[in-house]
Amino acid sequence: VVAFDESLNTCFRNALYQGYKADRPLPDANILYQLQVCRRITAALGILTLAHAQYEADDIIATLVARARRPVAIYSRDKDLLQLLRGGVTLATPVAGVRTQSEFVRAYGFSPALFPDFQALQGDSVDNIPGVPGVGAKTAQRLVARFGSLEAIYASVADWPAAGVGSHSRQAHSLLAHRSQALLFRQLTRLRRRTPLDYATRQLQMAAPCSTALRTALQRAGLWNHFAAAVQRLERC
Repeated sequence: VVAFDESLNTCFRNALYQGYKADRPLPDANILYQLQVCRRITAALGILTLAHAQYEADDIIATLVARARRPVAIYSRDKDLLQLLRGGVTLATPVAGVRTQSEFVRAYGFSPALFPDFQALQGDSVDNIPGVPGVGAKTAQRLVARFGSLEAIYASVADWPAAGVGSHSRQAHSLLAHRSQALLFRQLTRLRRRTPLDYATRQLQMAAPCSTALRTALQRAGLWNHFAAAVQRLERC
């Protein structure tokens, strides 16, 4: 399955927080055209494509993982997908290679399911989520590793010094003053695993490419000659 984003500025997260991805420019007509071409070609290759106007591609992937009854391999550079790691689920990226649940726990010291809590505290500049002022990645990691969820962290205020946050420190005051914002930010960073998706289970199996649809899509995009030349080179090899 290939998930596409069609929820720019129409995602449910925009309704929760106006600043969500507010600094990210909308794609111009050229980018939108390229995305449409990519989706047509992907479908012509026999691969199911999914998108939703209110949910992001990450939510679609999270829903597919939640429904899966067999091992799942996710291919993406998006770090938000780390929260989906569990037994039988891996995340492959061009730079970091294949990430597993055990590797994540060794690196962060807590379960992948708590990654949204960590992101809510430290923030995510890519999505314009500020996090809690004065709380960086190291402090957020220590708090989540020691206490767990945001609810558990805020229920353990007296024990914060054990995680490096002094009782009367600026970080402690900031954490207490921004509790509601932290909980909101977790709603933004946590992926939805019940996205309404319309597909049949049989569609998850890769179908045979439709040569007619593929040729039409490539011709419309001006790519047919390049594709045909590449095929010829492969045949010669």
